[in-house]
Amino acid sequence: MPKPPARIVVPAIALVVAIVVVLRVVGGGSDTYEVVAKFQDAGQVVNGNQVRIAGATVGTVSDIELAGDGQALLTLKITKEQYKPLHRGTRVILRNSSLSSIANRIMVLEPGPDNAPEIASGGSIEAEDTRSATDIDQVLNAVDAKGRQYLQTLVRGGATAFSGAEQETNQLLERLSPALTQTRRTIDELASDEPALQRLVTSSAAVSSTLAENSGDLEQGLGSTAVTLKATAAEREALRRTIERAPSFLRRANSTFANTRVLLREARPLLREVRPVAPRLATTLRLAEPLTAEGVPLLRNVRATLPSLSDTLARTPRLADQLVPALNELSRALPTLKPITTEIRTFAPDLASGLLTGFGGKASGYYDANGHYTRIAPTVNAASLAAVAQPLLGGLTDVLSPLLGTGLASPQTNQQERCPGAGAQTHPDGSNPNPAGHAGTCDLDQVPPGGRNPIAARTATKGGTR
Repeated sequence: MPKPPARIVVPAIALVVAIVVVLRVVGGGSDTYEVVAKFQDAGQVVNGNQVRIAGATVGTVSDIELAGDGQALLTLKITKEQYKPLHRGTRVILRNSSLSSIANRIMVLEPGPDNAPEIASGGSIEAEDTRSATDIDQVLNAVDAKGRQYLQTLVRGGATAFSGAEQETNQLLERLSPALTQTRRTIDELASDEPALQRLVTSSAAVSSTLAENSGDLEQGLGSTAVTLKATAAEREALRRTIERAPSFLRRANSTFANTRVLLREARPLLREVRPVAPRLATTLRLAEPLTAEGVPLLRNVRATLPSLSDTLARTPRLADQLVPALNELSRALPTLKPITTEIRTFAPDLASGLLTGFGGKASGYYDANGHYTRIAPTVNAASLAAVAQPLLGGLTDVLSPLLGTGLASPQTNQQERCPGAGAQTHPDGSNPNPAGHAGTCDLDQVPPGGRNPIAARTATKGGTR
């Protein structure tokens, strides 16, 4: 046969190579890797649903079958080379990608550890390592009418609370993912200890029964929680500032507590010594509580007085410069005044009598054995009264004057040597006048009309002739 021309052979070879490459890429060749995942419920899953790992698409659902035991068998076709093969311990979770489609499901893979046995192509992932999707209708059907009403209130309140903070909320949700992963691991650990989980469920049932018996209180608590969340949303800006300042506050608090440890160690012996006194101190504090309540207004008044007191104390140094020398001089003068004061004290009755009767006539009260009494009578000058009574009564005035204690007779004259205390009515016990006046040279007989010599009075009292 004649050889085909080279211009025909070369394009034919290139075409064959291109077809092989396309079949390799599109069909996956003999390197196709598939696993079968068993689900208790695979509702709304269709062929072509995506298989994802950490948000990246790594394959699709290629087939759906129903096993004899009622489980759903989903064949997952893995196309990403780096995830071939999967290992034992891999989990498959059926999730909703959104609420926009009734068949919009995705398969989320959580690969097992690399040191676990490999799952061969065509192998299976058992039902204990798969999780079915939970529809929102199932959740809502589990809640009664009143609970759904509370849920609606919570959703509306959440819309108000997160309004204007969408970006911060998204960041919070992104950071929440590790916490949720840790929560899942915690739940897995709880499930591994079935007896402890059963005890927990039993205790939860008791708690649920108690809550059911106190449904009214629980309802009131939920209402109060809603009010609290609403108030918190209204103070969103203040809460943000508080959270921003919290790290620096916690750092300072940590330093303070660290320093407090040393103080507590030093104070421990003191606390041991104070322990016996603590009950008495508690009693004292209880007794002091009313005093403290009464002291609050006093402290308020003292606080109002502090500015004036401060101003006064500011001027005190200048006053002290003038006052201290004067007080020093007064201190030196007082000892010399003591004898003079002692001597003047004995003349106090005479001074009072002179001020009260020497200028305006006798105005002091009268007294007898029953005590003081009041007498209403015209007060005239003794000399003028004597001038009127003398012509009318004659010598009778000299007899009546001592008895009445009035100046009916002529005014007393030549009374220059009266003893101290002779300016007042002589007391019945003879305590005045005082014979010590004028160095003992006074005349005890110079007494007001009606008075008596105190020595003679005491002698008469002792002799029974009073």
